[in-house]
Amino acid sequence: MKRLGGLLVIILVLVVILISVLMRVRPPLPQSQLFVNANIITMDTAQPQAEAMLIERDRIVWVGSNAEAEAYRSSAERVLNLQGMTIIPGFIDAHGHFPGSGLTEFAADLNSPPIGDVKSIGSLQSRLSAFADANPDGWILGIGYDDSLLAEKRHPTREDLDAVSKDRPVYILHISGHMGVANSVALALAGIDNTTPDPEGGVIVRDSSGNATGLLKETAGTQLQTLAMDFSAIDFMEMIDSAAAEYLRVGVTTAQSG
Repeated sequence: MKRLGGLLVIILVLVVILISVLMRVRPPLPQSQLFVNANIITMDTAQPQAEAMLIERDRIVWVGSNAEAEAYRSSAERVLNLQGMTIIPGFIDAHGHFPGSGLTEFAADLNSPPIGDVKSIGSLQSRLSAFADANPDGWILGIGYDDSLLAEKRHPTREDLDAVSKDRPVYILHISGHMGVANSVALALAGIDNTTPDPEGGVIVRDSSGNATGLLKETAGTQLQTLAMDFSAIDFMEMIDSAAAEYLRVGVTTAQSG
């Protein structure tokens, strides 16, 4: 019992350490921040614009003119002169899949314009090959391809992805998130062949001869996605950090996962 108790204590300590690492301790917010020389869009019809704003921790406590702001300057922990830049309320992502966009930390970005630059199946293959060269082990993963924006106007096939690698599993996720394409190795790992029946709620797309093309819709790709995206807790935190930075760059301050 003593050994078991000691082991449990060690496990508990390790869990606490892991959680502290995952939380990535961040510096506390300033107690007060004064923004001056700004074009502040308040969304308040009684006072639609202002030049200055005082924030205490995470609350806006005052808005007004630059002249009025002088009364707060000496007590503010930080004063920021925005030199005419505009402040607007943060955008709220009402239908998102945070932190899904952070997958680009572990996958090739296969987005087409205006998001990315993949315009054909050939350029998609090149992007995957470059990812494979940079990541010589494990899955070759790509995200964000859009068949409707490719020059060929079709989904890639298992043969297209076999051309990237016949030895390593390849899986690419559609921009919708509701389907994806796998190469022959990946299909085999997921136990999918030409005789595998469609699962409930999913479709294994087949060609005119009845052979699986590699395109898996909805639940047909669930098991394969689980295999391809078997990320560690540290990986997941990196995804969160990457997605959060991306959201903040475009002014989204509230996100959710649908």
